[in-house]
Amino acid sequence: MLHEGNIYLMDYAIKNMPEADAVLEIGSWGGLSTNLQLHLMRKYGRKEQFLGCDPWIYEGIHDETKGPADTIDGNDLLKRTEYMDYIMQSFQRSVQLFQPNDLPYTIRATSDDFFDWFDRNAVVTDVFGRTQKLEGRLAYCYIDGNHAYDFAKRDFENAAKHLVPGGFILLDDSSDGSFCGSARLMHDIKKNRAFQIVEKNPNYLIRKVV
Repeated sequence: MLHEGNIYLMDYAIKNMPEADAVLEIGSWGGLSTNLQLHLMRKYGRKEQFLGCDPWIYEGIHDETKGPADTIDGNDLLKRTEYMDYIMQSFQRSVQLFQPNDLPYTIRATSDDFFDWFDRNAVVTDVFGRTQKLEGRLAYCYIDGNHAYDFAKRDFENAAKHLVPGGFILLDDSSDGSFCGSARLMHDIKKNRAFQIVEKNPNYLIRKVV
């Protein structure tokens, strides 16, 4: 669920990111990447607020092409809503166990909804029942949401709008040869003079230069 190369790139980004208001994770699943990045923030003494969003809606490996069903991938015993509630609850338990003093402000919402609220400085309620006003600028964003091209492109553009100069974006499943839309998006980003490639391992870590 988490490529070793991403661990290296996350470490680099969190260690070297400029000071700003927040770090953002798009796509949290069961909490593995959340726990890792919060650990790295403690390791480097970073005080930025950790924000996250995930709708916990899983299309399924095979269901995706024919539309979501009530069950997942033909398994009549596995109800979609029950499965995704279980994954969200696993996220909650995981970060409560490993980050009792540094819980993230993670919202059950699509990234589109999250950025709409962020743009409006809305007050939202996270998955732990806490209210939080969404505002400020981002030092680093890990994009691991819907990997289809259109979704990944919106996530990149929205994150870039709020990213401070010198800030980082790590785009999951963007490695050369990947079938994901994130990899196709990287072809566009390489032409974007506002960003430079820091490293690929095998996914791409990029920095905003202007």
